Amino acid sequence: MARRIVSLLLAVLAGLAGVLAVVGAAVDQAIREPELTHTAVDRVMEDPDVEDAAPRFVLDLVEAALPREISLVAGDLIREVTDHSTGAALEDERVRAGVVESAEQARADWADRLDAGEVQSGSDSDAGTLTVPLGPVVSHVGVGLVDDLADGTADLLGNDDGSLVVPGGSMFGVEMPETDLAVLFDRARDGIREFAGQDRLSVLVHVGGDDALVSVSSSLADAPALMRASAHWVWAAVAAAVLGLAAVILGPGRWRGIAIAVVGLLLVGGGLAIPEAVASPDLVRLSVPEDAPRSLADLTEAVDGVVRSAVADSFGPSTTGLLFGGGAAVVVGLLWAALAERRRRS
Repeated sequence: MARRIVSLLLAVLAGLAGVLAVVGAAVDQAIREPELTHTAVDRVMEDPDVEDAAPRFVLDLVEAALPREISLVAGDLIREVTDHSTGAALEDERVRAGVVESAEQARADWADRLDAGEVQSGSDSDAGTLTVPLGPVVSHVGVGLVDDLADGTADLLGNDDGSLVVPGGSMFGVEMPETDLAVLFDRARDGIREFAGQDRLSVLVHVGGDDALVSVSSSLADAPALMRASAHWVWAAVAAAVLGLAAVILGPGRWRGIAIAVVGLLLVGGGLAIPEAVASPDLVRLSVPEDAPRSLADLTEAVDGVVRSAVADSFGPSTTGLLFGGGAAVVVGLLWAALAERRRRS
């Protein structure tokens, strides 16, 4: 009887260690490897909702930087160029590389802070916040858009020398002196670069939370500690193998098969629990600084769902492995137990 109890106890511990090893490996890869960042950025750049929200943000940025004289001359051309240029930017490999670089640098810095123990549970930013600066990308896109707008305005003016000089006179009911719009376009470029350097032009990625990874006990609900521990998932895998082997060796007769089945059931249980856990909005959520433009908040809201979907999908192989591996262990264990019982009776 004692051997049976010890065997089952070891099997339970082996199953739990196996789940922790698989989840730990997935969390470790998400935190410390760049694959998830690249996948999320690719999906963001191709998402229809992002494609709809991005031009509104860029249009607000450009209109705020453009002098009034350009708005009077360019008129509807501004929106037309914005829609075209923003769509082209989302497909531009240089823009994608810039977004990846900003996001990857933020991830790497946050992982370093996590491993150094600087990210603590219960803070205002939950388990920690990645600040992804958008300045370099916005500057590139915004200045490029102004360049396109300047070219379009030159075509609209139709000056023989291709200049951007507007002759003096009345335009749209407004008296204007002779104006060289080239100077104003330069001013708009400088304004965009200055705006792009502001801290409020960033996206805040809140990772984890006290209830995001663990819900069994408040004493265990320390997401930062668990994330740091994920780097040691190999030891959990070794422990699972050793405990599982010990459970099989100690189990008498059919109880060896039962021990294997118990390990498998726990692995299957872990595989079923992962999708719900990673679907929690507390695991990863995006926001913007309080003083950020409203159009950036709308754009971030569209990006949020895409990023959370990418994070959830990154745990797909872990879920599949636990379900199939655990299911196979259950089948093998039950067959072993049935054969052992048959041999005993014969």
